[in-house]
Amino acid sequence: MSTEESSLGYPGWRVVALAFGLAVASWSLAFYGPGIYLLVLHRQHGWPIADISALITAYFFSSAIVTAFIGDTIARFGSRNVVVFGLAALCLGAAAMGQVTAFWQLVPAFAILGLGWACANTAVINAIVAPWFRHRVGLAINLAMNGASTGGIVMAPLFTLLHSEMGFGPTSAAIAAAAFMLLIVPAYLLLGREPGCGSPAVSGTRAGIAPLRRATLLRSRSFLTISIGFALALTAQVAFLTHQLSYLTPQIGAGLAAAGVSIATFAAIVGRMIAGLVVDRLGGRPIAALNFALQAVAISMMIIAPSMATLLAGCALFGLAVGNVTSLYGILTHQEFPAAHTARIVSLLVAINQVSFSFGPGIVGWLRDHSGSYRDALVFCVVLELLAIVVVLSGLRRR
Repeated sequence: MSTEESSLGYPGWRVVALAFGLAVASWSLAFYGPGIYLLVLHRQHGWPIADISALITAYFFSSAIVTAFIGDTIARFGSRNVVVFGLAALCLGAAAMGQVTAFWQLVPAFAILGLGWACANTAVINAIVAPWFRHRVGLAINLAMNGASTGGIVMAPLFTLLHSEMGFGPTSAAIAAAAFMLLIVPAYLLLGREPGCGSPAVSGTRAGIAPLRRATLLRSRSFLTISIGFALALTAQVAFLTHQLSYLTPQIGAGLAAAGVSIATFAAIVGRMIAGLVVDRLGGRPIAALNFALQAVAISMMIIAPSMATLLAGCALFGLAVGNVTSLYGILTHQEFPAAHTARIVSLLVAINQVSFSFGPGIVGWLRDHSGSYRDALVFCVVLELLAIVVVLSGLRRR
């Protein structure tokens, strides 16, 4: 264990703190936000849930295309420029959501938000954090990614409170402005150096490493089992989270539904902390499979016995795995591939996963409208989780 990495004065931990704040803003506005926008826009304008869900699918899909090149973009322009641009786009797009008066206006709003999400998502968090660590990379990434879960805890009740007092437009603008003002200066100062510059965690890792070809990577069993396994699980996870408020509200009311979102995201912090303590020793694949199984069980509980107690308990159980599903594939990349390639590999993984999960909200929205309830849609999510377990463990057997 590196003594330097264990010290609180190690500069890598300041980068972790910044990444935590970036994750809070990014997941609040661009990951959990669409589920809130879906419910509010449907109620405020009467636009069909299926139509808004399809637009959210397009949003995630287009952002994934940009994400595929984020690793190369950071290498060319530096992490500071990418993150500063991403913050501006993220906050502008989120603020624009509350100003739309016609359905077509959602297209440019989601396009701008998508650029921000691509510049502040899992790929960027990994790229700015991981190069500073050699021995505690799993813990560092999980601590930074806890900002994603914190964003989920804060966003739903904060938005609900402000929306009831101010309305949708002022609320979206105020939250976006606060995020930008709190993060822009720390991002500019802490990311002035290239990620890992002078850090022992990356010293010597780039020398003698052949350039990575995407075609070669796509033939790697390790890469394929990570990308396919997590794409399936994230499709189920994002689909459920996007529709969580719409599913829970008619059954337990808006207040308890918002509490369910907060319970899930608080549980995600607990789950990610536990995983962060053991993932560097036990490996990511068994822990990933366990997390997929937790989500399958949680959704099954909601299908079989949709009482208030069971729904809230299901939210908690589902939440224990939420954070790990969004961070474990980055940790697996650091465990199974050379450090010099991880930024590019993680950005490609995020892109593939996002292309896959971009279809989740639309499919679930269609299944819900087609069948008249969320039952078939939730069964679809359970099937995806079970398939994900099989795929990710198949890589463990042949590693």
